[in-house]
Amino acid sequence: MFQPYLRNKQVLYCPSFNEQVLVQNAAHPNCDGPDILPWFPAFYYYSHYGLAHSAIFGACTPSFPRNAFPGNSPNFDPPVRKLASVRRPAETAILQDNFTAMINERAFGIPYVIGTAFGCECGWEGVGQSRHHMGCNYIFLDGHAKLISGNVERHPTIPCPNAINPATGSPEPNCVCAAYTTYDY
Repeated sequence: MFQPYLRNKQVLYCPSFNEQVLVQNAAHPNCDGPDILPWFPAFYYYSHYGLAHSAIFGACTPSFPRNAFPGNSPNFDPPVRKLASVRRPAETAILQDNFTAMINERAFGIPYVIGTAFGCECGWEGVGQSRHHMGCNYIFLDGHAKLISGNVERHPTIPCPNAINPATGSPEPNCVCAAYTTYDY
C-alpha cells in the first residue's frame, strides 16, 4: 500500500508497543478471549499496526453490535471490497494500533502463519492499559486519524435497520452496528 513511500521500516513499529499488554487485552473476555493465547509469543512482528480484514460478526444488539470490517480477505477471496462500497468513509476505520506478525505455530499447528488483528485488542478496557493515553490511534478511509478510547467493536453504535445479523443469517429490523467498524451502513 505505501511501500514505495517507505524510506525507513521503523515507521512500522510503535515505540510504545508492549506484547504483554497486547496479549492481556486480546485475551480479555470482552475481546478475543483465551483462544488468542496460542498466537503468542509471536515469532516476528511485521508491524505494530493492524489492517482491517473482511470479518463480519456480532448479534445486532447494543451489547454485541454487528461489525463489518471494510477490508478484504488476506487471500483476496471474492468478493473483493472496493472503496465505493463504503457508505461512510470518514467514519470507517481501516488501520489501527495493533499488530501484523508471524504468529506462534501452536495457534494452528503449522509454521509461518501471518496473523493480524483489528478491533478490540489495543483498547484499554481489557486490562486498563493501552499504548497511547488510554486509547488507540485509528486511520479512517478518508485519510484522517483519530485517538479513540474504548472498544470500537462495541461502541459507539449506529442503527442499521435490516442488516443481515451474522448470528442468524437473517435481516434484523432493529439491528445495531458498531459505528467505526461497519462499512456497509
